Amino acid sequence: MNKAKLSLRYLNRNQPALHETYFSFPDCGLDKHTIRGRTAGAYTAMGYGTFGWTSAVQALSQLCVQTKKWAMTGIDRPMISGSKGSLASSLDFSVSKDPLWLLDMFGLDLRDRPIIRRLLLRNNSGLKRPGSVCIALNSNILPPENLQFFIDDVAVESYQELDLLDLRIENQDLRASA
Repeated sequence: MNKAKLSLRYLNRNQPALHETYFSFPDCGLDKHTIRGRTAGAYTAMGYGTFGWTSAVQALSQLCVQTKKWAMTGIDRPMISGSKGSLASSLDFSVSKDPLWLLDMFGLDLRDRPIIRRLLLRNNSGLKRPGSVCIALNSNILPPENLQFFIDDVAVESYQELDLLDLRIENQDLRASA
């Protein structure tokens, strides 16, 4: 089985916001590119999809960074969690509704099911029970070593750089960077 790969490209080292993604999943014959914005504009001819810098995208970004950090240390398996209004619940809600941005970013599998549902492991989805929703990356499909990060076209590879990226993503006010 050929594992999935995901590359996340951010702009602005001091207040990083996801700008572009590249996702490949050879088992499904997929190569997906997305760019931040309402329309792909000049990228349309190259087949790019789009996404906005929303709380769900912020949650997905943070989960990916934390998963990569975990792979470097083996301490505290990464998971995001939260109740209504949290980043985790925003991502969970998006995954449940199959918005176009998630289909643009990850596509459909060979049975026309959204791949994001295979990439994420979710507990208490939809907050159907009391407590929090919990989300982790499925490392059997997308192993941490297949996650890549760039800020302003410079690779982010050390634990310290990833930790700083994680902190800066977490502390962002999305209204200020939308």
